[in-house]
Amino acid sequence: MFGFLKDKLKSWLGKAKDNVEKKTEKAEKSIKEAKKPEKIALAEKPKKEVKKEKRKRTEEELEQERQVTEHITEDLKKEKVEIKTTEEKFEEQKKEVLEAGEKKKGFFARLKEVFTYKLKEEDFSELFEDLEMLLLENNVAIEVTEALKEQLKKELVGKEMKKSEIADEIQTSLKKAISNILINPDNPIEKIKDFRKQNQEPYKILFFGINGAGKTTSIAKLCSLLQKHKLSCVLAASDTFRAASIEQLQIHADKLQVKLIKSNYGADPSSVAFEAIKYAKTNNIDVVLIDTAGRMHTKDNLLK
Repeated sequence: MFGFLKDKLKSWLGKAKDNVEKKTEKAEKSIKEAKKPEKIALAEKPKKEVKKEKRKRTEEELEQERQVTEHITEDLKKEKVEIKTTEEKFEEQKKEVLEAGEKKKGFFARLKEVFTYKLKEEDFSELFEDLEMLLLENNVAIEVTEALKEQLKKELVGKEMKKSEIADEIQTSLKKAISNILINPDNPIEKIKDFRKQNQEPYKILFFGINGAGKTTSIAKLCSLLQKHKLSCVLAASDTFRAASIEQLQIHADKLQVKLIKSNYGADPSSVAFEAIKYAKTNNIDVVLIDTAGRMHTKDNLLK
Protein backbone atom coordinates (compact mmCIF):
# COMPACT_ATOMS: atom_id res chain seq x y z
CA MET A 1 0.00 0.00 0.00
CA PHE A 2 2.60 2.46 1.09
CA GLY A 3 4.86 1.38 -1.77
CA PHE A 4 2.10 2.11 -4.31
CA LEU A 5 1.46 5.53 -2.85
CA LYS A 6 5.15 6.27 -2.81
CA ASP A 7 5.45 5.39 -6.52
CA LYS A 8 2.44 7.58 -7.37
CA LEU A 9 3.92 10.53 -5.43
CA LYS A 10 7.22 10.18 -7.24
CA SER A 11 5.45 10.07 -10.59
CA TRP A 12 3.35 13.11 -9.72
CA LEU A 13 6.41 15.08 -8.49
CA GLY A 14 8.33 14.19 -11.65
CA LYS A 15 5.59 15.51 -13.87
CA ALA A 16 5.30 18.67 -11.78
CA LYS A 17 9.04 19.23 -12.03
CA ASP A 18 8.93 18.82 -15.80
CA ASN A 19 6.09 21.31 -16.03
CA VAL A 20 7.97 23.82 -13.88
CA GLU A 21 11.12 23.50 -15.99
CA LYS A 22 9.14 23.96 -19.20
CA LYS A 23 7.40 27.04 -17.83
CA THR A 24 10.76 28.40 -16.62
CA GLU A 25 12.35 27.99 -20.04
CA LYS A 26 9.36 29.63 -21.66
CA ALA A 27 9.53 32.57 -19.25
CA GLU A 28 13.27 33.03 -19.77
CA LYS A 29 12.72 32.98 -23.52
CA SER A 30 10.00 35.62 -23.17
CA ILE A 31 12.27 37.83 -21.04
CA LYS A 32 15.07 37.59 -23.59
CA GLU A 33 12.68 38.54 -26.36
CA ALA A 34 11.33 41.48 -24.30
CA LYS A 35 14.85 42.85 -23.69
CA LYS A 36 15.60 43.18 -27.41
CA PRO A 37 12.34 44.36 -28.98
CA GLU A 38 13.88 47.30 -30.77
CA LYS A 39 16.67 45.24 -32.36
CA ILE A 40 14.18 42.64 -33.54
CA ALA A 41 11.87 45.39 -34.82
CA LEU A 42 14.70 47.22 -36.59
CA ALA A 43 16.02 44.00 -38.04
CA GLU A 44 12.60 43.26 -39.47
CA LYS A 45 12.15 46.85 -40.88
CA PRO A 46 13.65 48.13 -44.17
CA LYS A 47 16.82 50.30 -44.06
CA LYS A 48 14.95 53.57 -44.85
CA GLU A 49 12.66 53.07 -41.90
CA VAL A 50 15.64 52.26 -39.67
CA LYS A 51 17.34 55.57 -40.65
CA LYS A 52 14.08 57.38 -40.09
CA GLU A 53 13.79 55.94 -36.59
CA LYS A 54 17.38 56.88 -35.75
CA ARG A 55 16.83 60.43 -37.06
CA LYS A 56 13.71 60.70 -34.97
CA ARG A 57 15.58 59.73 -31.83
CA THR A 58 18.33 62.29 -32.67
CA GLU A 59 15.73 65.06 -33.08
CA GLU A 60 14.22 64.15 -29.76
CA GLU A 61 17.63 64.45 -28.09
CA LEU A 62 18.20 67.87 -29.74
CA GLU A 63 14.79 69.03 -28.57
CA GLN A 64 15.68 68.02 -25.03
CA GLU A 65 18.99 69.97 -25.26
CA ARG A 66 17.14 73.02 -26.61
CA GLN A 67 14.68 72.96 -23.75
CA VAL A 68 17.53 72.74 -21.25
CA THR A 69 19.27 75.71 -22.96
CA GLU A 70 16.07 77.75 -22.83
CA HIS A 71 15.72 77.09 -19.12
CA ILE A 72 19.33 78.25 -18.53
CA THR A 73 18.78 81.40 -20.68
CA GLU A 74 15.64 82.28 -18.77
CA ASP A 75 17.51 81.94 -15.49
CA LEU A 76 20.28 84.26 -16.76
CA LYS A 77 17.72 86.81 -17.89
CA LYS A 78 16.15 86.81 -14.47
CA GLU A 79 19.55 87.38 -12.89
CA LYS A 80 20.27 90.32 -15.26
CA VAL A 81 16.93 91.91 -14.44
CA GLU A 82 17.71 91.57 -10.75
CA ILE A 83 21.17 93.15 -11.28
CA LYS A 84 19.62 96.00 -13.28
CA THR A 85 17.05 96.56 -10.58
CA THR A 86 19.84 96.75 -8.01
CA GLU A 87 21.72 99.35 -10.14
CA GLU A 88 18.57 101.42 -10.50
CA LYS A 89 18.06 101.33 -6.77
CA PHE A 90 21.65 102.48 -6.26
CA GLU A 91 21.17 105.39 -8.72
CA GLU A 92 17.97 106.41 -6.95
CA GLN A 93 19.73 106.38 -3.60
CA LYS A 94 22.61 108.41 -5.07
CA LYS A 95 20.15 110.95 -6.48
CA GLU A 96 18.42 111.22 -3.13
CA VAL A 97 21.75 111.87 -1.38
CA LEU A 98 22.69 114.58 -3.90
CA GLU A 99 19.30 116.24 -3.61
CA ALA A 100 19.61 116.17 0.14
CA GLY A 101 23.04 117.82 -0.19
CA GLU A 102 21.60 120.53 -2.45
CA LYS A 103 18.88 121.25 0.08
CA LYS A 104 21.48 121.64 2.79
CA LYS A 105 23.32 124.41 0.92
CA GLY A 106 23.85 127.47 3.00
CA PHE A 107 21.62 130.51 2.70
CA PHE A 108 24.39 132.76 1.35
CA ALA A 109 25.43 130.21 -1.28
CA ARG A 110 21.89 130.03 -2.66
CA LEU A 111 21.58 133.80 -2.47
CA LYS A 112 24.79 134.15 -4.49
CA GLU A 113 23.42 131.91 -7.25
CA VAL A 114 20.34 134.11 -7.58
CA PHE A 115 22.18 137.43 -7.89
CA THR A 116 25.38 136.47 -9.75
CA TYR A 117 26.05 135.26 -13.29
CA LYS A 118 28.90 133.54 -15.11
CA LEU A 119 29.30 134.52 -18.77
CA LYS A 120 29.49 131.42 -20.96
CA GLU A 121 31.60 131.18 -24.12
CA GLU A 122 28.57 130.81 -26.42
CA ASP A 123 26.94 133.89 -24.83
CA PHE A 124 30.14 135.88 -25.31
CA SER A 125 30.37 134.90 -29.01
CA GLU A 126 26.78 136.00 -29.55
CA LEU A 127 27.37 139.33 -27.80
CA PHE A 128 30.63 140.04 -29.62
CA GLU A 129 29.06 139.62 -33.09
CA ASP A 130 27.35 143.03 -32.82
CA LEU A 131 30.49 144.69 -31.47
CA GLU A 132 32.59 143.10 -34.21
CA MET A 133 30.32 144.50 -36.95
CA LEU A 134 30.40 147.92 -35.29
CA LEU A 135 34.21 147.94 -35.19
CA LEU A 136 34.58 146.80 -38.81
CA GLU A 137 32.02 149.36 -40.01
CA ASN A 138 34.16 152.05 -38.35
CA ASN A 139 37.30 150.98 -40.27
CA VAL A 140 38.94 149.10 -37.40
CA ALA A 141 41.38 146.58 -38.87
CA ILE A 142 40.41 142.90 -38.73
CA GLU A 143 43.62 142.07 -36.85
CA VAL A 144 42.75 144.65 -34.18
CA THR A 145 39.18 143.35 -33.93
CA GLU A 146 40.44 139.79 -33.42
CA ALA A 147 42.92 140.96 -30.79
CA LEU A 148 40.12 142.76 -28.92
CA LYS A 149 37.97 139.64 -29.10
CA GLU A 150 40.70 137.44 -27.59
CA GLN A 151 41.42 139.89 -24.77
CA LEU A 152 37.74 140.31 -23.92
CA LYS A 153 37.18 136.56 -24.05
CA LYS A 154 40.05 135.97 -21.63
CA GLU A 155 38.77 138.71 -19.35
CA LEU A 156 35.02 137.92 -19.31
CA VAL A 157 34.32 134.22 -20.03
CA GLY A 158 33.81 132.32 -16.77
CA LYS A 159 34.02 135.48 -14.67
CA GLU A 160 31.44 135.70 -11.88
CA MET A 161 29.58 139.03 -12.02
CA LYS A 162 26.61 140.61 -10.30
CA LYS A 163 23.65 140.62 -12.67
CA SER A 164 23.11 144.34 -12.09
CA GLU A 165 26.73 145.11 -13.05
CA ILE A 166 27.15 142.95 -16.18
CA ALA A 167 26.92 145.90 -18.63
CA ASP A 168 29.44 147.96 -16.62
CA GLU A 169 31.84 145.00 -16.39
CA ILE A 170 31.76 144.50 -20.17
CA GLN A 171 32.34 148.22 -20.83
CA THR A 172 35.25 148.32 -18.38
CA SER A 173 36.83 145.24 -19.95
CA LEU A 174 36.39 146.72 -23.44
CA LYS A 175 38.09 149.98 -22.41
CA LYS A 176 40.94 148.01 -20.86
CA ALA A 177 41.36 145.89 -24.00
CA ILE A 178 41.41 148.96 -26.28
CA SER A 179 43.92 150.77 -24.08
CA ASN A 180 46.22 147.74 -24.19
CA ILE A 181 46.16 147.75 -28.00
CA LEU A 182 46.57 151.48 -28.57
CA ILE A 183 50.08 152.94 -28.61
CA ASN A 184 50.55 155.95 -26.39
CA PRO A 185 51.43 158.86 -28.72
CA ASP A 186 54.26 161.28 -28.12
CA ASN A 187 53.40 164.59 -26.55
CA PRO A 188 53.26 166.86 -29.66
CA ILE A 189 53.95 170.04 -27.70
CA GLU A 190 57.14 168.70 -26.10
CA LYS A 191 58.29 167.15 -29.37
CA ILE A 192 57.84 170.43 -31.30
CA LYS A 193 59.64 172.47 -28.63
CA ASP A 194 62.59 170.03 -28.56
CA PHE A 195 62.81 170.18 -32.36
CA ARG A 196 62.80 173.98 -32.42
CA LYS A 197 65.58 174.16 -29.85
CA GLN A 198 67.84 172.04 -32.08
CA ASN A 199 66.79 173.38 -35.53
CA GLN A 200 66.30 176.73 -37.22
CA GLU A 201 63.65 175.26 -39.54
CA PRO A 202 59.91 175.12 -38.68
CA TYR A 203 58.26 171.85 -37.56
CA LYS A 204 56.10 170.58 -40.43
CA ILE A 205 52.85 168.57 -40.00
CA LEU A 206 51.08 167.16 -43.07
CA PHE A 207 47.41 166.17 -42.73
CA PHE A 208 46.07 163.46 -45.04
CA GLY A 209 43.25 160.93 -45.01
CA ILE A 210 40.04 159.85 -46.69
CA ASN A 211 37.35 162.32 -47.79
CA GLY A 212 35.36 163.79 -44.92
CA ALA A 213 37.64 162.46 -42.16
CA GLY A 214 37.94 165.97 -40.65
CA LYS A 215 41.42 167.08 -41.71
CA THR A 216 40.61 170.80 -42.10
CA THR A 217 38.77 170.99 -38.77
CA SER A 218 41.60 169.10 -37.01
CA ILE A 219 44.10 171.66 -38.34
CA ALA A 220 42.14 174.46 -36.69
CA LYS A 221 41.93 172.56 -33.36
CA LEU A 222 45.65 171.74 -33.31
CA CYS A 223 46.54 175.33 -34.21
CA SER A 224 44.50 176.57 -31.25
CA LEU A 225 46.29 174.09 -28.92
CA LEU A 226 49.74 175.17 -30.15
CA GLN A 227 48.90 178.83 -29.64
CA LYS A 228 47.95 178.12 -26.02
CA HIS A 229 51.48 176.72 -25.54
CA LYS A 230 53.12 179.81 -27.08
CA LEU A 231 53.94 178.17 -30.42
CA SER A 232 53.33 180.18 -33.59
CA CYS A 233 51.71 178.62 -36.69
CA VAL A 234 51.11 179.15 -40.40
CA LEU A 235 48.49 177.25 -42.44
CA ALA A 236 48.93 175.91 -45.99
CA ALA A 237 45.81 175.38 -48.16
CA SER A 238 47.24 172.55 -50.29
CA ASP A 239 43.78 171.09 -50.90
CA THR A 240 43.35 172.71 -54.31
CA PHE A 241 40.86 170.03 -55.48
CA ARG A 242 37.75 170.09 -53.24
CA ALA A 243 35.33 172.96 -53.76
CA ALA A 244 35.27 175.55 -50.91
CA SER A 245 38.18 173.84 -49.12
CA ILE A 246 40.33 177.01 -49.30
CA GLU A 247 37.47 179.23 -48.09
CA GLN A 248 36.77 176.87 -45.17
CA LEU A 249 40.40 176.97 -44.03
CA GLN A 250 40.46 180.76 -44.48
CA ILE A 251 37.58 181.14 -42.00
CA HIS A 252 39.49 179.10 -39.40
CA ALA A 253 42.69 181.13 -40.04
CA ASP A 254 40.84 184.39 -39.54
CA LYS A 255 39.33 183.23 -36.25
CA LEU A 256 42.71 182.05 -35.00
CA GLN A 257 44.46 185.14 -36.39
CA VAL A 258 47.14 183.20 -38.27
CA LYS A 259 48.53 183.51 -41.79
CA LEU A 260 47.07 181.26 -44.54
CA ILE A 261 49.20 180.49 -47.61
CA LYS A 262 46.92 179.66 -50.57
CA SER A 263 46.63 179.57 -54.37
CA ASN A 264 43.97 179.01 -57.01
CA TYR A 265 41.96 175.77 -57.38
CA GLY A 266 43.76 173.30 -59.61
CA ALA A 267 47.20 174.69 -58.66
CA ASP A 268 50.08 172.39 -57.68
CA PRO A 269 49.49 171.40 -54.00
CA SER A 270 53.20 170.90 -53.29
CA SER A 271 54.02 174.45 -54.46
CA VAL A 272 51.54 175.82 -51.88
CA ALA A 273 53.23 173.77 -49.12
CA PHE A 274 56.67 174.97 -50.32
CA GLU A 275 55.58 178.62 -50.11
CA ALA A 276 54.18 178.09 -46.58
CA ILE A 277 57.48 176.56 -45.36
CA LYS A 278 59.42 179.42 -46.97
CA TYR A 279 57.18 181.96 -45.22
CA ALA A 280 57.67 180.20 -41.85
CA LYS A 281 61.47 180.26 -42.20
CA THR A 282 61.47 183.95 -43.11
CA ASN A 283 59.18 184.94 -40.21
CA ASN A 284 60.61 182.51 -37.61
CA ILE A 285 57.34 180.64 -37.21
CA ASP A 286 57.45 177.40 -35.20
CA VAL A 287 54.96 175.12 -37.02
CA VAL A 288 53.59 174.71 -40.54
CA LEU A 289 50.20 172.92 -40.76
CA ILE A 290 49.50 171.62 -44.30
CA ASP A 291 46.00 170.69 -45.47
CA THR A 292 45.56 168.20 -48.37
CA ALA A 293 42.77 166.84 -50.57
CA GLY A 294 40.93 163.72 -49.43
CA ARG A 295 42.52 160.51 -50.70
CA MET A 296 41.46 156.90 -50.26
CA HIS A 297 44.11 154.60 -48.78
CA THR A 298 43.93 152.41 -51.90
CA LYS A 299 44.97 155.25 -54.26
CA ASP A 300 48.76 154.91 -53.96
CA ASN A 301 49.63 157.32 -56.77
CA LEU A 302 47.39 160.11 -55.44
CA LEU A 303 48.73 159.60 -51.93
CA LYS A 304 52.31 159.99 -53.18
